[in-house]
Amino acid sequence: MSVQRSVDRVGRNASRSPNRMLGCAKLALVALGAVSCHIDLSSSSDAGSNGGRVTLSLGAPSLIVWKGDAGGSVNVTLAREHFDGPVTLSTSTTAKGLTMTLNPASLAGSALSGTLTVSAANDADGGQQVVSVTARGAGLDSQTVPLQLTVIPPQIVVTKAGTGAGTVTSAPSGIACGNSCAVSSYVGASFTLTAAASAGSVFAGWSGACTGTTSTCSLTLAKANAAVIATFNSTAPEYSVAVTPSVVSVLQGGNATATVGITRVNGFSGAVNLAVSGVPAGLSVTPNPASVTGNTSTLNITAPVSVAAGNYPLTVTATAAGLPQHSATFNVQVTPGAGGNSIAFSFASCDPTQVPIWFAVQNGTGAWTRVTAGPNNTFAFPISAAAGVAFVQRDGPNFTTTVFYAGGDELTSVATGDPCGITAQTGTKTVKGTFNNYGNTPLFSTVTIGGAPGDTTFPAQGGPNFSLFNVPAGARDLIAARHSVGNGFTGIQKMILRRSVNYSNNATMPLLDYGSAEAFVPPAFAILVGNLGADQASVTVSFTTANGASAPFHSDIGGTFAGGPGVRIFAMPDSLLQPGDFHQIEIEALPQGTNVSSERLAMLILHSVNSTTVGAGTAPRTITFGAALASPTFSTPSSSPYARPRVQLPSQSDYKGGVAAGFENAGANSMEIVATAAYFNGTPANWTLDVPDLTAAGYDVTWALKDSAALDRFVFAFSGNLSVLAGAAPSDNTLILGAGAGSSSASSSALRRPRSRVVRRR
Repeated sequence: MSVQRSVDRVGRNASRSPNRMLGCAKLALVALGAVSCHIDLSSSSDAGSNGGRVTLSLGAPSLIVWKGDAGGSVNVTLAREHFDGPVTLSTSTTAKGLTMTLNPASLAGSALSGTLTVSAANDADGGQQVVSVTARGAGLDSQTVPLQLTVIPPQIVVTKAGTGAGTVTSAPSGIACGNSCAVSSYVGASFTLTAAASAGSVFAGWSGACTGTTSTCSLTLAKANAAVIATFNSTAPEYSVAVTPSVVSVLQGGNATATVGITRVNGFSGAVNLAVSGVPAGLSVTPNPASVTGNTSTLNITAPVSVAAGNYPLTVTATAAGLPQHSATFNVQVTPGAGGNSIAFSFASCDPTQVPIWFAVQNGTGAWTRVTAGPNNTFAFPISAAAGVAFVQRDGPNFTTTVFYAGGDELTSVATGDPCGITAQTGTKTVKGTFNNYGNTPLFSTVTIGGAPGDTTFPAQGGPNFSLFNVPAGARDLIAARHSVGNGFTGIQKMILRRSVNYSNNATMPLLDYGSAEAFVPPAFAILVGNLGADQASVTVSFTTANGASAPFHSDIGGTFAGGPGVRIFAMPDSLLQPGDFHQIEIEALPQGTNVSSERLAMLILHSVNSTTVGAGTAPRTITFGAALASPTFSTPSSSPYARPRVQLPSQSDYKGGVAAGFENAGANSMEIVATAAYFNGTPANWTLDVPDLTAAGYDVTWALKDSAALDRFVFAFSGNLSVLAGAAPSDNTLILGAGAGSSSASSSALRRPRSRVVRRR
């Protein structure tokens, strides 16, 4: 397996700046011996006058050395051909502070190997350096082999935690946290850290590389980065609020209750006043009492028949005299009852950048009608036996249009679910962080918040610090993973799950320490795949909770397991699962090669991964792929009032649930059309999907496809319930099979899949 592909799949959502695109030489730092590209680190001399030849090579293409350390070593090997004379070895570099020792410095007779040891002084040049080894023999031309050297200064990285405020300083100087929370030094350097609490706060103690509750901590740096957490807690009276349950279901025409819990700290006993916001017209949510002197208040919820069925995210805001305001979010899920005839799509859980800027509905085959947003970005409309919804979202400077044709019951299930919950959300925030115990090669770490690109940290590329970009707004889940690469596979050794984080823009998150009690070893399972044929299997695993979907935390290529071909998955342990948590496992079957024009999918939704086994848990589950997709026909029968392409596809027995088609002007606007069998009152003999004319409902043609630009196209057919992929509440053990094909008007040699809500891309 290619390590490059393995690494790329884990961080496929990451922004790929040049310093994070690994070449073959750097990949050898991750997994020596598993690199698929050829790295020639040997050098052969020209034949001498006696016809002899020697070849010099190194046992590794690269080496890591810590500043102040006695050094690392690499084998030096000599291959002889008709030459047994002495060969002198020497080294050279332009870097400051490096000491290189060859043992032995000369190889004679049958001697074929030695060792190069590299040490870095306290003041050695850091970063990437090039060292060369040269061999010389009588009558032979000299030859030189390069060694890529990475000189790492060990760091102390301080993170502040707790509800209070304070500073941390160091002697010698370097850390003044607040402003400067890290210092680089050398192995053996000693530092003393001093914590000082601010007024109204108290120092609660150290964790990480420092422990205890005294205000000072002494550290001697070793061949590792020292991550330190200083906790300061406020001594002022304070409180917090939470709503239980977080999702309250109420029938149209019915009533329900929830509880607001108040946690009081540092002797606070005053009244807490409660108010509920985001409530749609007609729905009643009343706290009793509204001014709380105890620890609980009851939320009385009433949903008249006139309230559209849907999922309504609401906020309880708490105020108290002289103290900060606090809030808690919860969802009221209004379910259809007798006499109810309308539903509401809520996009309140979307990042603001992904809330629809236009929304329309079509009942049956009638005219498209625009729907304006109500409170909390909720779009309410009457529903019929079959209907379509369409909406436009911004995609940077471009626009994405989604059209979903489905049965009334399917659209109701999406409304009472979360249209934003199935798509990993991204946003505009930047959050910084630091790993501890993240390991050395061949380990690397990734972290993601919601759909924010998984930032990847390699030990040889700058140490434990990272910045996570495009973080979405609101409460999201953080997932960090320490990966290992070996024997052709990418695995996960340790993980961290933090629920409901909501870091402010440019904030530094609390330390991610794989050596702490917060970290856990994820269970690993194999899923066998049937009907793979000559295709290559691959897998991604992501996680969905009440806070939405995550970007994939595990990606890998398939292999052979007991029983046959399959994929390996890593997951959350049962002890951490909550109701409403689900793993999304997507397995792909792709033809091997670079020009891929088709693929097959298996999407498995599981609460607990233990259900991937059968019987006593010893036999892996088998998922059988469906047939390849029948040949679709792409055309553009109309260019008025904008480009309106069409796809036609014969129905197949393996895929009776629905079809999704996508079109994109490469790098510009895109459109996806999804239709379920229920919309047609049964699976049609042939599927035909047209981009509709939406202008009568106020659709702006600047959002549409352009007729003159190159058009990427795909079509997928599915089995199962497509409403789950559109936002309906997931159900355990859901399996959806699919097959797709694509082309481009510029080149039809490869599958070109536009951005897609239903066919989610890593």
